[in-house]
Amino acid sequence: MKHRRLMSRILAVVIVMSMAAAALSSCGGGQTAQTAPAETAEAEGGQDAQEAPSEESEPEGSAPEEPAPEEPVPEESGQEEPAYSFDEPWQYYVTEEETGIRYDFEEVVIMLPLSWKDRYTAETTEYGVRFADTASMEKWREEGMDGGTLFYLERIGLGEEFQGPNFDVLGETDQGQYLLIYPSDVQAYYAGGDDKSYLDNYMDLYEQISYVEENSYVIER
Repeated sequence: MKHRRLMSRILAVVIVMSMAAAALSSCGGGQTAQTAPAETAEAEGGQDAQEAPSEESEPEGSAPEEPAPEEPVPEESGQEEPAYSFDEPWQYYVTEEETGIRYDFEEVVIMLPLSWKDRYTAETTEYGVRFADTASMEKWREEGMDGGTLFYLERIGLGEEFQGPNFDVLGETDQGQYLLIYPSDVQAYYAGGDDKSYLDNYMDLYEQISYVEENSYVIER
């Protein structure tokens, strides 16, 4: 009987210990199951934190680059005059253009009709430049006389009055007034008789002086 009771007590103790161990085991498993998801979340959060810098982004406060402005194209101004050097009084340069024969002086441009080509002579005088009918001028000089003049380009002082019947004021600068002066009589060569070829040639040139008046000008500085 004593031996059976002892065995029964030992068996009871073993059962109690087994139950206690089982209870402890189930408590530890429950705590592990609750803790595991938190570690996983931290791991995922850490991965997101590492991947975030790889995303490209513009720094805060920076403005987008603007394209460089195009250089403005200068507008064309009025009529440009050729750059000539004038070292002597009444020095000029001659060019033939589509619209006429151009004489560039320091402050004046004189335009002659193209029909005057090879038919006129330009000579510098004490007061300006003389334009003459070549044919009549040469014939008069053969006889020791002067003639054939179509017009003169001359300059007088500012405020000064020109004493002559036939002239036009072309314009003025700070150096004076520029005039177109015409002869008071017909300058064509005439030797008498019925030959009027020199007169006809002279009058053909003279009648085109209106072109000179309309197209010549003083250069504005």
